[in-house]
Amino acid sequence: MNVTPRRFLALVEGLISPDSGVRPRLVGLEITMEHLQTPEEVNAAIRAFAPRQGWLQFQSNVCCYDPDHPASISGKYGTTLAGELAHGNESSLHIVRDGSDGWRLTTYREDSAGENYLVEDEYHLAELEERPHSEPETDCAKRCGEKLHYRVYWILDEAHGCAPGIARFAGFHNSTK
Repeated sequence: MNVTPRRFLALVEGLISPDSGVRPRLVGLEITMEHLQTPEEVNAAIRAFAPRQGWLQFQSNVCCYDPDHPASISGKYGTTLAGELAHGNESSLHIVRDGSDGWRLTTYREDSAGENYLVEDEYHLAELEERPHSEPETDCAKRCGEKLHYRVYWILDEAHGCAPGIARFAGFHNSTK
């Protein structure tokens, strides 16, 4: 049976209760990767991406990124080791040390006109701890939401079915606000 992404979406929609609030849809996703060598290049890439929120892991702290508080990428906590940043609901920047004395930055940009992936939203509880030495402007427990919001992209493969293939950070979510 030849199942196209559009046909698969119709099958999924037929299984979901109209009252559930779940609205699966098809989207495209552009993925670009780059390798950077220095912490300064990483910080410049973060600024150029212009994130609205996210988190950054440093050698000595984990900080909530807030564009209103540039201290979150000032380097005062050491070198950036990893991070997930979001620019609205449409794009994300993931940062990771790549093991070869540099960083791999992956940018994800969602295209609502595309039809390559079935997308869904997932929310994960954030394990946040208030640290006695943390500063209010970078403390995730105080400034960010209680949940992590991810967009999950399901890949349709005729031989193997449909499986989650990519997840990208889409921001924080606080259900109490």
